[in-house]
Amino acid sequence: MDINQIISDAQFITSEVILLSISIIGLLYGLFVKEKIIHVQIILVVGMIISGFYLFSPLPHDGLLFNQSIELNETTRVFRFLILVASIISMIFMLGQKTHFEIPVLITISTAALMLMVSSNDLMTMYLTMELSAIAMYICVASDLTSYKATEASLKYFILGSIASCIFLLGSSTISGFAGSFSFEVIGRYSIDLLEGDMMPILMVFSSIMIMAAFFFKMAVVPFHTWIADIYNGAPWYISLFLGSASKIAIIGLFIRCIFSLFDNVQVQIQHILMLISVLSMFVGSIAAIIQKDLKRILAYSSIGNMGFALAAISTTSLNGISSGFVYIILYSIIMFIPAFAIIGSLATSESGSVLLTDLKKLNISNPYKTATLAFLMLSIAGLPPFAGFFGKFYMLMQLISHDMIVLSTLFVIAAVLSSFYCIKIVKNIYFSTYDVSSIDCIKCYISPHSIILLSILCILNVIYCAYSSQTINFFLELFSNQI
Repeated sequence: MDINQIISDAQFITSEVILLSISIIGLLYGLFVKEKIIHVQIILVVGMIISGFYLFSPLPHDGLLFNQSIELNETTRVFRFLILVASIISMIFMLGQKTHFEIPVLITISTAALMLMVSSNDLMTMYLTMELSAIAMYICVASDLTSYKATEASLKYFILGSIASCIFLLGSSTISGFAGSFSFEVIGRYSIDLLEGDMMPILMVFSSIMIMAAFFFKMAVVPFHTWIADIYNGAPWYISLFLGSASKIAIIGLFIRCIFSLFDNVQVQIQHILMLISVLSMFVGSIAAIIQKDLKRILAYSSIGNMGFALAAISTTSLNGISSGFVYIILYSIIMFIPAFAIIGSLATSESGSVLLTDLKKLNISNPYKTATLAFLMLSIAGLPPFAGFFGKFYMLMQLISHDMIVLSTLFVIAAVLSSFYCIKIVKNIYFSTYDVSSIDCIKCYISPHSIILLSILCILNVIYCAYSSQTINFFLELFSNQI
């Protein structure tokens, strides 16, 4: 590629270019101006918002950029927009937090990497963007230098993430060796030819499974889930917001694209694998969350269980099932996980850095708005009507039933009931516990006005979603049917 072609293609990824440019500006501002950290954060949030407007610029006529390594279409544009929205919400909750000015810069770089990752059209572009995002997160997780938990969490994340990357590279090198290219399109055509010839090499299937294993690690589903609770508990809470929202949306979006390209050659095998992974994740996540006492760890295992619910719908490998599963991930990540974890993070005391179930009663006395909002969000995560969580699970269950997956549907319902236990347990400890708090000095935790406004908006979305649930499913169904 010549320089003119690169410049011509770069105009179609203006959003990512703006994010990287604003990251450099924020870094230089923090290094040389050395004003308050909130100034850097505001600069980056404004840059993210500006970047969002450029997402709706015209798409390239063939959708392929940079020697066909990036694909832009309506589907990838929606994925990129959702990643950016999750990042902006996470950054707004981060405003005013005492941290190093480099941390919001790294989050912005990671956001740009995720947006490119979900648009990647070959295995090497996918790997490079995935690692760019991961490296930034390794540093962010360890940003609290006074916390041994943060250091331990970052080390675990780095070691396990490196192993997952090695597995991904091994699978990619093998599958590209068969197809003679890293391109999704070439690998897809090669897979179709193999299916027509009825001769699928076992190594090809094994390579696809290795790539899927790397995906499962990024999703933090069973049996690749052991790191997630330590990361959410050890990392600063505002970093966990980003990891549990933007990163999850990006990896699920990319996985959906790969189902119809890379993994199309093993549709039957991947369906069985997804069904097994989803069942294990639903039950392990729900049961483990019930026995936890730390609210951060409860939400960590909750994310495992809810990812299992989404994978159950995606395991149908139908457009309806995939649409309902992806919509649930959006709902859980943006309007349930982010506000719930933000509340828990702001309630955490500086001494312990965590909130236990036994702390909720005294925190309710001094912070009634926060605890009431947390109880509200727990009811949505539990899947009770009329909240968004109920409609998300309802549409996924209907897809399982419509595909005659009776056993998986039954297990889905049982796991959903189990998941409501830890949610109701939190509500019980807020309002119905019998702890003696008369001699305890209640902690008054400050919450900024912009956080109150954002929490209120997300709670309102939790309620009004019921009026737009079917339209949302239909939107993604049409989107995927036209683009994937």
